[in-house]
Amino acid sequence: MSINIKKKLIDESINTESAFLKLRDDLKKINTVSSNKILNQINSISLLNDAEKIIKSCNDNDIKLVSYKDIGYPKNLFHCIDAPILLY
Repeated sequence: MSINIKKKLIDESINTESAFLKLRDDLKKINTVSSNKILNQINSISLLNDAEKIIKSCNDNDIKLVSYKDIGYPKNLFHCIDAPILLY
């Protein structure tokens, strides 16, 4: 999934949970091999567990996570087509 699609999904959602729910619903409608593969990854418990471990590790080590929607996100990166959604 392209970075622009990810950014659009985040921009159109109230929070992370609603972004995932919208993505899941959209992927179900598409119903292709690629969309089903992404859907399986989204529904994967291990993916969520991995994300929670990364967040915990960052918090435990005083590493700040900066989303592209945060005030602290570098302005120079914001307009780049392939800029990361999350920095740490």
